[in-house]
Amino acid sequence: MLFRSIGASHVTIDSVFLQGRSSFNQGVGLYLEANSCKMVIVRVVNTFMTFMASAIECIGDATGGGIEGLHVDNCDFNGIAGGILLGAGTTTAVVEATVTSTYIDIFAGTGGRNTCIEGYAYQIAFVGNDFYMRNSSVGIKGTFSAGSIIGNSWGTGGSSTKGVVLENDTSNVVVLGNAFMDHTTTSGVELGSSVTKCVVMSNMWTKIGR
Repeated sequence: MLFRSIGASHVTIDSVFLQGRSSFNQGVGLYLEANSCKMVIVRVVNTFMTFMASAIECIGDATGGGIEGLHVDNCDFNGIAGGILLGAGTTTAVVEATVTSTYIDIFAGTGGRNTCIEGYAYQIAFVGNDFYMRNSSVGIKGTFSAGSIIGNSWGTGGSSTKGVVLENDTSNVVVLGNAFMDHTTTSGVELGSSVTKCVVMSNMWTKIGR
């Protein structure tokens, strides 16, 4: 499903079922492309996607195009190789990205990004989600500026998984009240060397590094 911005705003995708091929690594459920002009407020709610390389990809450009306001709520992305991609660099970052009450189940090693939520975004809120990962996959990974990662839970059916990876130049992010369960040979939260003004507190870890 492709949306290319021509000044589109306030788009709602509700109660959609999308299924790809059983190889897991082909196709994108929702591809949002904003070139030269902005795409404002896209809501994805009550939607199920399965057997895809990516559930949602947001792509802007450096000429003024970009996505302001991606809101994903109460969705189920099950058996996919990549979850939600929030921009491919700082000039194409999504402004205001929220993911709430959503289940993302990653099948790693199938040619996808192997991440539940990844990319570049300003003003984030990832709250109350449930992530399930296989070998060498990551829950949340990226460069973020201002926001919160609160009350999520991570489970894993494999090894070398990572819960949250805040990459270099991330700032002003709170990681609070999350549950990292059964993560093997790694840690729940990783911070890049140039991460600033971030708070990690009151999270729960079980079986980390075992």
